[in-house]
Amino acid sequence: GKESETKEFEIKNDPRQTTSADDFNEQQSILAQLKTSIDDIYEQVKKMRYVKEQANAFSKRGDLENKEIKDKINSINKNIDSLEAMLVQSKTKTFQDVINFENQLDGKLKHVMDVVDDAVPPVTQGQKVRANDLIKEWVTQKAAVNRIIQEEVKELNNLIQKNQVPFISTQPTGSKVPAK
Repeated sequence: GKESETKEFEIKNDPRQTTSADDFNEQQSILAQLKTSIDDIYEQVKKMRYVKEQANAFSKRGDLENKEIKDKINSINKNIDSLEAMLVQSKTKTFQDVINFENQLDGKLKHVMDVVDDAVPPVTQGQKVRANDLIKEWVTQKAAVNRIIQEEVKELNNLIQKNQVPFISTQPTGSKVPAK
């Protein structure tokens, strides 16, 4: 009922294991790097989707007839779609879809993270190599993400300013101003 008992205890390693504290620290370090990369991928994909959403909304404006701006928006969308397809598998809907759709970088990082996390330290050389290879791949892909977000969006914004496209459209989507 209302009675409880509290006892202190200490958790010790299995005496049959020769795992050191350094081995555990190395495992946790690798796991932290993998998790940081995964989280960063998702954050960057969200940014790219937000850019694409804004660009698409801008391109649907009724008064936007500038071919150069439309071409730049299409280029940004194409680059975002291509890069996103390498980073995340957005076609999967159920756990069985891994059979139908190949894992992308996020799934590969998660797999290595699960393998490293499930094993008792020390982390194997193969696990270290694979983790480093995938993290390096993310660094390369992130440079491409930054190029889109920083350079291509800046170019689009410069085109919009250069062509003096008003921030707020006065024409509803799909309508044309009648000729006089």
